[in-house]
Amino acid sequence: MKREKKILALEQPSWFNIANYQHSARFTALEWMDQIVKRKKILAAIKQSDQSVLDQEVPKLMETPLKSTLQNLDILSEFGRPHLTCPVRPLDFDDIRRLNETFMAYSVLSTSSKSVEDVLLSDVPNGSFLLSNEGFLVITLSGSNEEILNGVKEWLAKRRRTNPNESISGRDLQSQFDRWFDAKLLPYIDLYAWGKWTGKKVSDMTMVELLYPNEPSKDVSALRKANHLIPRVVESEFHIELLATYLRGAK
Repeated sequence: MKREKKILALEQPSWFNIANYQHSARFTALEWMDQIVKRKKILAAIKQSDQSVLDQEVPKLMETPLKSTLQNLDILSEFGRPHLTCPVRPLDFDDIRRLNETFMAYSVLSTSSKSVEDVLLSDVPNGSFLLSNEGFLVITLSGSNEEILNGVKEWLAKRRRTNPNESISGRDLQSQFDRWFDAKLLPYIDLYAWGKWTGKKVSDMTMVELLYPNEPSKDVSALRKANHLIPRVVESEFHIELLATYLRGAK
């Protein structure tokens, strides 16, 4: 007699409700930053197998996934207002300190034939985002105003072509927020984190059913949208861009 194959039931987390994330459709830049920073910490703990952090943070997501922690963030002193709010400003000693720390930390700077900007954009990890998102020019003041302005325009045009995502307006950012919401970025991360924390398997189809309960057809390819966003939005230093936008008043 042929033995019947036993199918193991996959986990369906009873705590999860997609309606609990609906408010994120109206999030400001600062509110997105708050939620991204929380999940950044959790994803780092998963990579490092730090169970103590998961034990502390994942139950909070299960209870109140969009609870704000902004009252606990000293956001201005942590990153420094001038570096985020002034598109053009004089070089100060803190700039020199940050450049020197980066130079000392990454030996590639002393051996590379690239420009400082090219190295910061391509060879230095995301931890130096505040430098990689800044431009560096040496202006010789003996040149005429026309020569200097033309030189700056040429440099800026080249930089924008190379890194178009650096220029973020309030409208551009809102379109990104809409994509994050539509891709179910936050709930996707929470389901993933819960599975890693508990060691319980959530199938792709179950995840699709939980994230898109009102969709008539369930397609697991929908999960790719959130998965592709994680490296750019959560695992990078993109939350600093959100903070900068907030501080400049583009909420």
